[in-house]
Amino acid sequence: MKKYLTIIVILLAIGCNESKKQDSINDIVKIRKLSEDYVKYNGEKITLLSISKGIPCDTLQSILVDYYTERGMLESGTVKNYENIILKISDKYNLPKRIIASFIYNFEYEMLTREEILDIESERVIEEEQSNEVY
Repeated sequence: MKKYLTIIVILLAIGCNESKKQDSINDIVKIRKLSEDYVKYNGEKITLLSISKGIPCDTLQSILVDYYTERGMLESGTVKNYENIILKISDKYNLPKRIIASFIYNFEYEMLTREEILDIESERVIEEEQSNEVY
């Protein structure tokens, strides 16, 4: 009887671990799809950055998709830190960490699309109007 109980407990444990692994894989697939969509949506920025940095568009897109996928996993607790993300991508594309970090920084923080500029300006105008109403 103990033998059967032990076997059942082991099978349940294995089944639970497999279920968790499958959930984790599903999460990674979802994060990757969202990352791909985000990068594709920003095609103008990708094109401009690829030209200015002298890197093919498809390579830059792949680097950014990998980065956003890994970053999503970082936020979910799967990956340890940002430096590990940059190092992993650097190794994958055989490019120095400094260059990978530069691509990501330029794309994320320095490049604004027309829509982003208009959004920032409209927010500024709204805030200005609201502050004028107060006085």
